[in-house]
Formats: sequence, C-alpha cells, structure tokens
Amino acid sequence: MQRRLHIILFFLFLSTYTYGQDINYGVWTQAGVSFDIAKDLKASVSEMYRQDLQTPIRRAYITELGLKYDLSKKWSVAGEYRLKLLPSEYRNRIALSANFREGMGIFDLYVRSKLQYEWRQYGSPESAWRNRFKMRFDYFKDVKPYVSYELFINKNNEEINLTTYRGSVGVDWELNKHNAFDIYIITDQEIYEASPTLDLIFGVSYEYKFK
Repeated sequence: MQRRLHIILFFLFLSTYTYGQDINYGVWTQAGVSFDIAKDLKASVSEMYRQDLQTPIRRAYITELGLKYDLSKKWSVAGEYRLKLLPSEYRNRIALSANFREGMGIFDLYVRSKLQYEWRQYGSPESAWRNRFKMRFDYFKDVKPYVSYELFINKNNEEINLTTYRGSVGVDWELNKHNAFDIYIITDQEIYEASPTLDLIFGVSYEYKFK
C-alpha cells in the first residue's frame, strides 16, 4: 500500500510541475546486445530511434558502442562512442564515465559521473559533465522500479552553464538471464531560460545479454 501511495504522489507531482509549461512530447525506442570480452570487461552495441510527437522533423537515429570495466563489485568505468543522425546533420560523441553502486537493504543506489564531448557537422563542438543519481527498489526478483535525477553542465565555446536537469521514473524488467527491458518516463527541463521548455518522453529499451 505504501509503495502504491509513493507512485501516486510522484505522478501527482509530475502533473503539477508540468502544468502551464510548453511541453514537447517524445518517444524513444532502443534495442541492443551486450557480451563479455573478458572476466570484468563487457562490450555493448545498440540502436536508438527518437521522435518528437509534435514536430515530425525532430527525429534522430543513434548508434552507440560501449565498453565497461568492473573495478570491483561497487565501482566500474565505461567509455562509449555515439553517432547521431539528424534530418539536417550528423553528430559524433565520445564519453567516459565512473559508476558506483551501493546496496541499501531493499534499495540499490547508483551514481554515475560522465564527461562527454560532441562534435558536429555544423556548429561548434560542445562538452558536458553529467551527474546522475538513481534509486532502485530491489525487492522483487524480476521487476525493479526506480527513480533517477541527473544534472547537465555544458561547455559551449567559452561559456560553462548548468543547462538541464532530467528526472525519470521507470521499471527494469528482467525476463530471464538473457532478455531485459527498461520502460520509463523522462522529464527534461531547461534551466535559466526566459521561456524554458519541458520534454516529456516515453521510452522503452531492450537488451539481449550473451552469457
């Protein structure tokens, strides 16, 4: 009962928070595979499609390659390359991240700090420092609800600004040891803008794990 109340309160907060703002609705879908290269080293490949529901021309196709190395049970480091195809240009991005996980009874805390650099077909390169905090309810065996919060600090030319914060609520659903889904809702909010926009995104991702 208490868990249901928390979920209801979250969606009430979400509806109140978004009231009166310009909202862009979007859908993200993703499918990928991951496999072990060595004992503590894992590689991944994924394809993603992103679509703005109000403006059909705002869409993106994304290919992502990643490597993750487990330093210990709690710490890991990762690197990734991303190719993003937009209707008018393409963008390349590389990123490095440090990840921490801590079990807290029936909850798991995940912390990720990521540095990324993106260069574009047109326009100036842009770098960002992202910090995400995720709390997952780890009581059930296969279905694990979570909430997360992420801050974006961007550097464009000589300016460094806190530009965006992203909140999400979702469910990690592990069908078996090979197949897993992530079903989520994301809110992307601009900061320090005269007329900030809010992106409300509904998404699902699928991963096949070779083991």
